[in-house]
Amino acid sequence: SGLSPSGLSPSGLSPSGPSSPELSSPGLSSPTGELPEFCWRPEHKQPLAVPNLQWGEDSLILSRLKQGETFILKGSRLCAPAVRLWTPDYLRRHYGEGVSCTVFESDDSEFRYWDDCKNLGHYAFPAGAHTRQLDLSMDEFFIRSARAKADPTAPCVYLQSSLVEGVGAQIVNDFKQFDWAWAKSLSTPSAGLGWGALTRNVLFVGSRGHTTPAHFDEQQNLLAQLSGRKRVLLWRPSDWTCLYPHPVLHPCDRQSSLDFKKGVDLTTRPRFQDAQAFEAILEPGEVLYIPQYWWHRVENLDDDCVTVNFWYIDVNARNITLPLSETAHVALRRNIEKMLSDHVGGGPIAARCLAKLAASFKIAQGALKNVQGAAGVGETDIGDPPLSADTEKMLEYARGLLRNVLSTEAAIDQWLYELTAGRFD
Repeated sequence: SGLSPSGLSPSGLSPSGPSSPELSSPGLSSPTGELPEFCWRPEHKQPLAVPNLQWGEDSLILSRLKQGETFILKGSRLCAPAVRLWTPDYLRRHYGEGVSCTVFESDDSEFRYWDDCKNLGHYAFPAGAHTRQLDLSMDEFFIRSARAKADPTAPCVYLQSSLVEGVGAQIVNDFKQFDWAWAKSLSTPSAGLGWGALTRNVLFVGSRGHTTPAHFDEQQNLLAQLSGRKRVLLWRPSDWTCLYPHPVLHPCDRQSSLDFKKGVDLTTRPRFQDAQAFEAILEPGEVLYIPQYWWHRVENLDDDCVTVNFWYIDVNARNITLPLSETAHVALRRNIEKMLSDHVGGGPIAARCLAKLAASFKIAQGALKNVQGAAGVGETDIGDPPLSADTEKMLEYARGLLRNVLSTEAAIDQWLYELTAGRFD
């Protein structure tokens, strides 16, 4: 089981507790700071800087959290005892012996997640293009990490493991000194955020150049930097269609299908040029708020990069109200896609139907633009060439569901076009 903040919370600890270590440098300026060659650089729009807030600006912090807007919290005391202390060397010496850690292994520095249990659509993918999940001790992890640094042909490894009981007395003692009073206050009714309980803390230990591809999470996330620096690129939930998410039935669900490493081909993925990125450079002692459903790509700028996060359930996300917010649109898209898949029997059948539906909407959208110069798709425009019975069944079921939240047939079909376009090719 994970380490429990309630079980380990020290008595008397409050937001006015011990201060965090002094920061030795202000960090790279954003977005014009010099970046290592492995960092992704957009060619169409420059990233906007993520706003900074200072620890103690409680009303501003709560306001940004309520709005679901990202920010960097500077001078944070949330993890003060571990800042610049939890280095790889320190973790190796003090982490509990025999404790199993979750480690991802990749043939290169891009750690694309892959869950075979989710591959209900039977999608094909090159074996070397996804990560393997391993269970290693902390010592075994560092042995493999050193091997990867010394030998370019050796696979890269990235530790991403929940903090659990048995991690060692010193680590537990440090963990107790985190500012749990502040962390737990975010999920109280008085905070007014609608956040549920803290679900878990994940420890990230990686090397320079290690990258997590663009993806979104379904929980609220506070990302606390302890050692080294990280660069995080973020996109709003409203850019969902611009990031071309993998299908829900794909093993890379919740990840973008765009290849940032090789470069995004705007001739086949034209909507990406409309996406607006935000950029954050995290120094030790800083905390980045990554709101639920916000896309984020994470790049380690230094070796000895150590981070711990705090995940919270968002209770408010279960209550969808009209008009739909940008986060509600993402939740609705995921739910509709799952329901459509189930309606035709799931698995490869659903994947084929969604692909056919996407192709039909694409044809209809192009024809309507050419003939009428309009952006919308009308109900009568779908079905040329004729849809199969399963796909027609899926389409009518989708329209029936969406009539509860969208007012016109044209709006419904436009919404379905945006759901499917470029995602099932």
